[in-house]
Amino acid sequence: MAVTAVLDAEVLRTWADAAVRALGTHRGELDALNVFPVADSDTGTNLYLTLREGRLALGAGGPDAARLFARGALVGARGNSGVIVSQYLGALVRAMPATAVTGDALASGLQLAADAAYRAVARPVEGTVLSVARAVADGARAVGGGPLEVLEGGLAAGYDALGRTPAQLAALRAAGVLDAGGWGLLLVLGALAEALGGTAPTWAPGDVAGPAHAGGGAVDDAHHDHGHAEDGSCDTGRGGAFEVMFVVGGPGEPEGDDDVDGRLRTALAAVGDSVAVVGGDGLWQAHAHTDSPLAAVDAAAVAGLQATQVRVRHIARQAGVHGAHTPALGVVAVTGAAGLTADLARAGAVVVLVLPGQAAGAELVRAIDDTGAESVLVLAADGFVASAPEREGTRVRDGLDETQVVAGAATFAMLAGPGHGAEEIAAHVLAAVDGVRTAAADVGPDGDAGPVLSAARSLLAEPTALLTVLAPEDAPADLADRLHDVVGADVELVLLRTGLPGRRVLLGAEAANEPAGELS
Repeated sequence: MAVTAVLDAEVLRTWADAAVRALGTHRGELDALNVFPVADSDTGTNLYLTLREGRLALGAGGPDAARLFARGALVGARGNSGVIVSQYLGALVRAMPATAVTGDALASGLQLAADAAYRAVARPVEGTVLSVARAVADGARAVGGGPLEVLEGGLAAGYDALGRTPAQLAALRAAGVLDAGGWGLLLVLGALAEALGGTAPTWAPGDVAGPAHAGGGAVDDAHHDHGHAEDGSCDTGRGGAFEVMFVVGGPGEPEGDDDVDGRLRTALAAVGDSVAVVGGDGLWQAHAHTDSPLAAVDAAAVAGLQATQVRVRHIARQAGVHGAHTPALGVVAVTGAAGLTADLARAGAVVVLVLPGQAAGAELVRAIDDTGAESVLVLAADGFVASAPEREGTRVRDGLDETQVVAGAATFAMLAGPGHGAEEIAAHVLAAVDGVRTAAADVGPDGDAGPVLSAARSLLAEPTALLTVLAPEDAPADLADRLHDVVGADVELVLLRTGLPGRRVLLGAEAANEPAGELS
């Protein structure tokens, strides 16, 4: 292939195809490098899915190819690694003219991309993809010649930096591994070298190997403070049990507002760790690890923004789902109640939060991918699914009451371990969903809980083992105590706060059934 100094749609397609291919080839190795304190195992998967989304958005290309590629990777980014690399790619392709790319222009673009990656995170940490990105820029700047020579110089410096990451980050040093995100970035840049007519460097972790991860259990919540520290490039001292991702922007965003990312980064850093906010031109992707998904979603409002495409995962429950711990069945819970996201995710579901005026679209497909399972059951409340995804092995139950979604997730939590097949689990989950008797009542404007108590009595007229009550913000603080007086000792009462405004209380009654369980 002849050396070219053009970055037009054809070269972008060649680059994207080669990047997806390289990440797909090394996906398992990259996942295995993501260890702290035990295998989290998703860096390779996150990068692969991020670049795949960019390639799909690129399509046939055209004069707007660079923007389509960058925007697709941005919106489709997975995890900290994907978010940061999407920002890097966006800055790089925006800096490159479609024609007449000189070595100096590419070196400048690599520097701008590294700077953008550093700015994306709230608290950068060395020994990560950030260090590798900076080394690539420094190496490229030190080499003269055409774009291919510049890129090859940057790659050589980047691989040298990758070898130094364990010396920079104690977590990598203790595990005996190199930084997964940094290697993934170098694979993407190696693919660019191929597209420019060169050859991608051949490299493998070699003698630097982590512990065997074929066996073992789930990630220990108490020690999972890092989130994805080695690919997330953030100071993760406080940690968080949940990963929250969402998009802000689009039509209606204030024009000329160039500090959206800064405001949102600050708001998220107050409630979580592994914070990264990337994007621009009216569209931003946010990522955080937090113990309160509700607070993370509210951070968008604090920053004066509207969150969309919200996805929530429990980090420990989802550890290894793309590798050693692939589940027989994945569950996606679609809810309109931000206050329920933590409970649903803790049960093992990947959660899609649909805020007022929204419907689940592309984010639902991403959530299905995030389960790591071939067979996936989607439990969606209140008709929040815009259209059922066309994916083999996926079933969608839409139009459910929120209490039915809770019941299904609780049942899934009890059956999701080894020893149960997808069909068996799905049958129990759907039986639990269908077995919920539902009711709704409004608390009076003066806090009168009488209508809610009456609705509970009506449900309890039939045999009931468990009564789930979903209470809004305006429900009286003593609602649980008053319901206990009605329920009695023979019925288990679970009251969850939805985080929704208003006075509407939802109730769901379940008869004794095996397996039974509740969210708490």
